[in-house]
Amino acid sequence: MTLTDGKPLTELYENRVKNGQDLFVVLDDRHNRRGTGKTVLSLGLAQAMDRTEKGLTTDKVTLSPQGLMQSYTEKPKGSALVLDEAEASVSKFRAGSKSNMAIRKLVSMGRIEEKYVVMNLPSSGEMDRDLKALADVWVMVEQKGTATVHFLGWNPYKGHPLTPKKQTLRWTDLTDPHLIELYYQLT
Repeated sequence: MTLTDGKPLTELYENRVKNGQDLFVVLDDRHNRRGTGKTVLSLGLAQAMDRTEKGLTTDKVTLSPQGLMQSYTEKPKGSALVLDEAEASVSKFRAGSKSNMAIRKLVSMGRIEEKYVVMNLPSSGEMDRDLKALADVWVMVEQKGTATVHFLGWNPYKGHPLTPKKQTLRWTDLTDPHLIELYYQLT
């Protein structure tokens, strides 16, 4: 899977690069299932977006919000970062927690750091709604190997979120040895 397919997500990413802006992607499963390829898709998206010399490295993928925050501040511009299994740290039931507040601050104030964050969890409905409102893209896995891409926005007149469908992504299991290594680090 690459982001050079001329589709809406590619165009959004390229515009963000051109304008020196971040991109925040939330990835979940339509039926809140595990084992549907969310981590594989997250790694593929991050690898395609990372513009640094070293590419996607082990210190850019994490299971902890602290690891994400550290990578966000320490890694160079153009880095893609992955927070896998984010439901443990961005729960709507702990919206006031230190980790939730720190991630919210990171994605709301760090918009010019040129970082591309992919955060996955079984259900984005379990995510802190304020944090989800800061996301640019929602990728919903329909079944293993197929996901729907939504661009997130806000209707200021009616006061509700907008989630227009933009495209379908397809992917296969990992074959790149480096990504396989990153996958096993996370799992």
